[in-house]
Amino acid sequence: MAEKAPRRARQAKTVIGGSIALVVLWGAPVLLLGFSVFGAQTAQRTSTTEPESGSVTVGSRELDHRQPVSIAATLDTTPAASATTEGTVTAVLVEPGVPVQSGVDLFSLDGHPIPAFAEATPLHRDLARGASGDDVKALGAFLAATEFLDPGASDGFFGSRYEAATVAFQKRHGYEPDGVFRSSYVVFVPLDFGEVSTVDIRVGQRLTSQRVVLRGAPRVSSVEIKPTRAHRSGSESRLGGGDLVVLIGTEQIGVSGLNPSGDEADALWTALRMGSNTGELEEQRSTDDSGGVVRFEGALLARKSATPLGSVPASAVRTTAAGRSCVFEIPDGETLPSMRAAARAVEVTPDEGEIGHVLIDASLIGHVVVRDASTVDAKDLLTCG
Repeated sequence: MAEKAPRRARQAKTVIGGSIALVVLWGAPVLLLGFSVFGAQTAQRTSTTEPESGSVTVGSRELDHRQPVSIAATLDTTPAASATTEGTVTAVLVEPGVPVQSGVDLFSLDGHPIPAFAEATPLHRDLARGASGDDVKALGAFLAATEFLDPGASDGFFGSRYEAATVAFQKRHGYEPDGVFRSSYVVFVPLDFGEVSTVDIRVGQRLTSQRVVLRGAPRVSSVEIKPTRAHRSGSESRLGGGDLVVLIGTEQIGVSGLNPSGDEADALWTALRMGSNTGELEEQRSTDDSGGVVRFEGALLARKSATPLGSVPASAVRTTAAGRSCVFEIPDGETLPSMRAAARAVEVTPDEGEIGHVLIDASLIGHVVVRDASTVDAKDLLTCG
């Protein structure tokens, strides 16, 4: 019995010791978690209650003033090419987008290729030996362009060299070689025709009188660029000068103003048509053969060179009832809250690059201003006017 008592005592100590160890193992993480939560709550209270600085340094931002625009192109009469011969169309040899030059075969009539006569003067008569005049000179230019006549022989008089060139032309195109150049051999194409826009004939069609067979690309006479209605306020003053670019997808077309003309208008018109074809622009057309207006939506207008501007929180700007906007600059040496702030009139532009900020004059970049204009002393507020 005496030996069993010490044994029970040792067993009891072992159980108690194991229990204590178990409590420590389980309790330590709980205590540690509790301290962590407490610490996090304390840190959170500190971060949310820490007072915000009453001043802010004016930052900088590069702005090209890009904005959506509507572009209206006014077109001249669409150039057209007309055939004056009779027969059945046996082949169409051109398609839209192909530029037309003198000598290019346009279509075949009864198996005879009909080339373009893109010269200064059309042929209104058949020409033979002894003829002279502007139309003969135009024929000489055509025969020289098609390599049937030596360029030096194009003197405006239908002599033996013209006759020999005409015979060579007739043989190549399948006509009887009688030396008479007939106006039905060619189709007159205006010099400003450009590239083919539409083909108005088809294989198997019978031509019985003078009719339009091809239409060229309409020429633009003027272009007008306007900011869309939602962006119109103040846009003309920021983008009314030169050094501008029209942005169509990745393309940039330089323009000197909102009403480009001449080569600028032609280059912009070409880019607008391409943008419409690729789906980057929406086109609204109200035109016919006598001209009209084509409107394009989806382009952007921007400054070629970005303008530096200051950036501040919107709260830093005070706008008076009279519409005058100011920020309040903190002079060197002044400290919060007893500072005196000097009102600086500014022109304000929304900052689309950062929510809650506005853009102001670049001259204030790096200056320190009051973060919240509503906290400025009443006397200083009055200086804003």
